[in-house]
Amino acid sequence: IIVSLLRDPNNIEFLGCFLEELEKTGYSLVIYTTAAKSGCLSDRELKHITKKKVDGFILNELNVMDRRLKDVLEKRDIPFVFYNGYYHMDSVTLDRAEGIRRVVKYLVELGHRNFVYLCHPDISWHIKEEASKIYGFKKGIEESGLSFRDDMIIEGWGTPEDGYDKTLQLLRKRIDLPTALIYHNDLSAIGGITALAENGIGIPDDVSVVGFDNIPLSRYTSPPLTTIEQPRGEIVKEVVRRIIKKIDNPEERFPVKVFTPELIIRNSTGPVRRKSYRGTKICGKKGVVIQS
Repeated sequence: IIVSLLRDPNNIEFLGCFLEELEKTGYSLVIYTTAAKSGCLSDRELKHITKKKVDGFILNELNVMDRRLKDVLEKRDIPFVFYNGYYHMDSVTLDRAEGIRRVVKYLVELGHRNFVYLCHPDISWHIKEEASKIYGFKKGIEESGLSFRDDMIIEGWGTPEDGYDKTLQLLRKRIDLPTALIYHNDLSAIGGITALAENGIGIPDDVSVVGFDNIPLSRYTSPPLTTIEQPRGEIVKEVVRRIIKKIDNPEERFPVKVFTPELIIRNSTGPVRRKSYRGTKICGKKGVVIQS
């Protein structure tokens, strides 16, 4: 399997599921890591792949960017399956757009009308527009009878540090804070929660916060984080089923399999309780499940 950002708890959770599922099949799991932003393997790792006996590869969304990897796999006739991101043959993925659309609709039901989405620039990277979280955000806004504005989107990289920094920038830039902040993932939301707390902004009294992934830590933030859950176990079982079949029959092809995420409601979201928030001095270094 080839993954990026091993520090991301969501990737660690997926790896744990893959190890458990592959153990049942008698296959061993070899882990390669890529550059965090490019999704590309180093020359050394590519050379290692060409020499090592590998039966099949499990590739993530970023590996689409690595043309050299695709050439190596096709040249050696090594079967591979994509998971979690790109809509094409032999791909098992999550309906990210639907996940964010559900978040927006839920927040609108709570009375929210003023949003900011701190997102990952996934349209320009590796995901078709209609499959992206940004598309789901825009769709949710429009379906709710609201007008989408460019200033609703702030691009970032999905790390705690970036979530913290981008939230501080938002607080410094805008006099009226949005009533709802949606983050690309739980990690960036955790950074955002810290920035808000340091500036005396109450969650959810002043602003509602939503993440994405439902990593284990999201249950233990203060307050516990409303988020979107990926059905990791189901995704992994389908990926393993496909790669085993392709190892046995390299000509086997599968249609795209799309899983639907689930909204996990916790205490970081609530009804709108203010018309606007006017900050003072900003400090800083630079399906539905209800849980309490």
